[in-house]
Amino acid sequence: MLHVKISKPRGGKLKILGVASSDPQFRATTTVIAEGREYDLAVRYTGKPGRGPVSSRITVKTNEPQQGAIVIPLTGRI
Repeated sequence: MLHVKISKPRGGKLKILGVASSDPQFRATTTVIAEGREYDLAVRYTGKPGRGPVSSRITVKTNEPQQGAIVIPLTGRI
């Protein structure tokens, strides 16, 4: 499992509107750490071992006018 911290230390509150994976074998979920300020994004591989090289992305949709989507690339070998 991979964890990514998403935070906004100042200004208006950050709201996560949705999370999507470009590969159905990667499941992404968010957990609130500090409402409106910090979230934990957990990404879990649900496929079979030995898949080989992977190249995918997780897209986090937010309420931020300047950054409505955060795209996190996933590359590696399973």
